[in-house]
Amino acid sequence: MCVLSGLCVSSGNVKGVARIVEGNWRDVPLPESAVLVMKTLDRNLLVNLNKNVVGVIAEHGNIGSHGAGILRQLKIPCVLRVNNATTKIKNGDTVELCDVDNCVVCSRENDDLDSVDKTEKSVFNYKLISKDSFDIKQIRPINRWIKPRPGRVYQKLRFDIISNVYASSAEYIYKLPPAFTRQDDNGVLETYGSPCLLDLCSFVLCNPSWLVKKARERTREFDSIKLSMEELLSYTNSVSISNVTFVFTKSIELYRAIFKYLYLSQVTSDEFLDIYLDFIHLVTGKRVSKDIFNLKSDYVEKCLNSGIDPGGFQKWSSDIVTPHIWYGEINYIPFPEDKTILNAICQSGDSEKHLLRDYNAFRIIIPLIYQLSEEFFYIARSINSFLNWSIVNIHKYICEKCKINISIDDLYNTSLTDVYRYIYKIKGEKFIMDYKFMEAFHPNETLVKEFKYWLILVRENQLTLGDCYFVLKREIASFSEMKSEEGAELSVVMEWYEDKCRSLYGADKFNYVAAMMRDNFVHFHAFPRYSKPVTRYGIEWIDERWPGLIKFGPSICEPEFYQYIKNDLAK
Repeated sequence: MCVLSGLCVSSGNVKGVARIVEGNWRDVPLPESAVLVMKTLDRNLLVNLNKNVVGVIAEHGNIGSHGAGILRQLKIPCVLRVNNATTKIKNGDTVELCDVDNCVVCSRENDDLDSVDKTEKSVFNYKLISKDSFDIKQIRPINRWIKPRPGRVYQKLRFDIISNVYASSAEYIYKLPPAFTRQDDNGVLETYGSPCLLDLCSFVLCNPSWLVKKARERTREFDSIKLSMEELLSYTNSVSISNVTFVFTKSIELYRAIFKYLYLSQVTSDEFLDIYLDFIHLVTGKRVSKDIFNLKSDYVEKCLNSGIDPGGFQKWSSDIVTPHIWYGEINYIPFPEDKTILNAICQSGDSEKHLLRDYNAFRIIIPLIYQLSEEFFYIARSINSFLNWSIVNIHKYICEKCKINISIDDLYNTSLTDVYRYIYKIKGEKFIMDYKFMEAFHPNETLVKEFKYWLILVRENQLTLGDCYFVLKREIASFSEMKSEEGAELSVVMEWYEDKCRSLYGADKFNYVAAMMRDNFVHFHAFPRYSKPVTRYGIEWIDERWPGLIKFGPSICEPEFYQYIKNDLAK
């Protein structure tokens, strides 16, 4: 008999026949009362499980993973982190899963298993994050290149779509400096300057009400994203190139919108769950908690009721191209008090108040952060289904209309710039520069005048009357890289623009701002200034900051007015 310790993440005690699974295991006949044994808990296997499956064992996996959540709600026992399970256990072995002891018992007649594995190591230590107080300004950056998810290989297209928001998520959530991202030779994402996970956990543990507030803000935005996807469904009824490209562009926007919240839950969910178990272990002496077994998600439940496997939308090359929206709600109810844990805390002596404070924080954080992580999973898959639909159809247009021989996998591994280049070629429109430039400035909608080296584009966000951008057509990031002829033409551009604004609107002066903090292209913001109100397009335009410097802020007019301004300037 061999006893293999692990971590039970779905409760229950069960006996069955071991089946080592790998690859396309669904095609392999399973015995009655089968216990699946695998390297890593596979989230793609767990919706339509064979009725013979009574338990799951895995060498790697997390409490808060999608797969573990599926098994909990299917009431199928599961033990994770069982070292060398796939080599110590053989097909046909009788195995028992025990939730209280966090172990797997394997037996066979000719027993050659003489090792006993009783190692129990927490991934994260509770004592390392527990603080009397922790301010958001104390969160430290990791100033070296790290791989947040070493096993995750990103297709080039996917990396281009998420890299900027991945890098800026901590900035958006925690007001920290943005990180840097890149891909290694294998396509794995690396970051530099991302926040220390222990510090994030310390801050949230000290400030659980902050998490609740941020989560409610996120819920409102995610509800808006669902509504946007419902509107997109009407566009999928037709595969016209305008509909396909609109779905593609809008889906990218939505995908980036959810990734803004990456550091709110997705990055720290597994760590927090492990920290909580370490807390339970410290207080009670056991690494078992009924709270963990009761972790539930409305998204998971509705997924199971639908019978649709969300794993089909995981990879960006799915044969399943019919868009699907996953729905669910966030339950903000904390864990109920556990008398066993409370009694153990009361017997802990001088640290009682400290432990009780953290326990009450965990009761709020753990169920909420798990639900937020599942919500992220399902909404991402919803958007993936729209992206898959649009990319599959873009691929058809590329092959049929452009007569370009490219596989769908090659398209997924193409840069976003090149995908846009294909789109504009299909539509017969001019693609000017990098996709980031196209997304930031929308030149096909905002172009006022094109010079040899410069573009004048109207600003969609008007702060005064006639605001524009001057954008260098060549892709450089610094003014010091400008050529003399480009600098010489800039004076011509300014003269043309100022003459136009004086003759059309009576502008008195001009402000030029070259911030370049977000958009990494050489460009100026050009603002005409007015000492007196100007009546144009049926409204009165007032330069409220005259004679002071221009101040960035919301537009002083409705968005459609920029088209009137563009048309007049372009005459």
